[in-house]
Amino acid sequence: MAFLGPFNAAAINPSLVLLSKAMDVSSKTAAYSTTTCIIIGGLSNPCTNVYGRRPIALLSMLTTVIGGIDSACSPNFATLVGTRAICGVEMGGMMSVGTAVVNDMFFLHERGEKTGIYSIFVTNGAHIAAIIGGYTGQAGGWQWNYWVGAIITGIALLFAIFFFPETLFRRDAVALVTKRHE
Repeated sequence: MAFLGPFNAAAINPSLVLLSKAMDVSSKTAAYSTTTCIIIGGLSNPCTNVYGRRPIALLSMLTTVIGGIDSACSPNFATLVGTRAICGVEMGGMMSVGTAVVNDMFFLHERGEKTGIYSIFVTNGAHIAAIIGGYTGQAGGWQWNYWVGAIITGIALLFAIFFFPETLFRRDAVALVTKRHE
């Protein structure tokens, strides 16, 4: 999941010239498809503490798959920017769940190493996307950058449905207060 957020956001970057020609916008304007995705990325982060890690992770991945498909099928640039904004909200959720899960699953003295491993995936998702996106854009057109992201995220979603547990420990606040006053 940590890898997929930056990967999906940056996969189009090598194909921005192809995108700008197809959508009849400047290359600078075409870059808004990535910028929109990144700027809106922080909106779903607080939801992991309210609704849990698993539901937000699954919803984030599902919305990213749907958004990737919608982005690939966008008939105009305004629609593309709108679908990228929706993806951005959920890609932030995918990236934020990782640190929360590390904090939930490991003791304080173990978190540094595990957070470091997680960070490798977050920071390199965009780098790998640039390599894959270049080949994909040249071979299949700019739309395939979004299709590849949707396919990879869809596969990850299937694994997450079966193997990703809820890690958020919930305390019943009413029971704690009642027990304290006894």
